[in-house]
Amino acid sequence: MRPSVSPLLRGALICLAFLPCAADAHAQAEPLAAGREVRLYVRGVIRPFEGELQQVGAGDLALVTPDGSVLTIGLEQIERSEVRGTRKNTWLGAGVGAAFGLGVGIWRVVEHRNDCGIGSATFCDPGKDPLRLAIPTVVGASAGALVGFFIHTDTWLAGYVPTLAGGGPAGMALAWTIPLGS
Repeated sequence: MRPSVSPLLRGALICLAFLPCAADAHAQAEPLAAGREVRLYVRGVIRPFEGELQQVGAGDLALVTPDGSVLTIGLEQIERSEVRGTRKNTWLGAGVGAAFGLGVGIWRVVEHRNDCGIGSATFCDPGKDPLRLAIPTVVGASAGALVGFFIHTDTWLAGYVPTLAGGGPAGMALAWTIPLGS
């Protein structure tokens, strides 16, 4: 007789398999710090400014653009910011693994049904077909989540913009320095 697995243990194992997904479930704002690659959205400017953050001061910050220009932007003018970071591909891996596992499960059910012909000596139990589908799907999703957990992709993360101490209204504070020469 086959030993049965309690539903509580089965549920705990499934939750444990998807534990790496929990780390990706929430996103936190990254601080703006010198040396980080950032994208700044400034009021009144259509396209964001991209570049490496040179310094963050009390009321402004300096951004070095890819062409070498230095922009000084007041913090009160920044609507939002993004910081270059990496993200894990846990959910994508789980989805790909589950799809592959489901394909394997369908193949197993079809093969089992083909083996159960009229006059076959093989015992056929169609009640186990859901298990033939579910087990490879869960194993594939778990393996895919594990692989995706270790694959990192570059992306833009929300950045934390420091607020001003005064908090009052301010005018446009944008300066552009273009280096002339080498």
